[in-house]
Amino acid sequence: MRRKINVQLISISIIAIISTMLVMLFVFYDLFQTQVQDDLSANAIVLKNTGIFHSGKGNTYGLPGTACDVDFIRWNGSL
Repeated sequence: MRRKINVQLISISIIAIISTMLVMLFVFYDLFQTQVQDDLSANAIVLKNTGIFHSGKGNTYGLPGTACDVDFIRWNGSL
């Protein structure tokens, strides 16, 4: 009788731990996904406001006073 009670107690504890972990996983995954999307949106707005993608300088992008060359590599490895 004592052994049966111990087995039931351990099995209920394991089920409770696993179910708690699953609930936490889904809740925190949703929060993490929302935070990542908000951060990406903020970064996109900052990049858009710098104007580096609409400068009309060809392959040279940069902030005023600075410049960096961007090389586009084709699938075969050539520039």
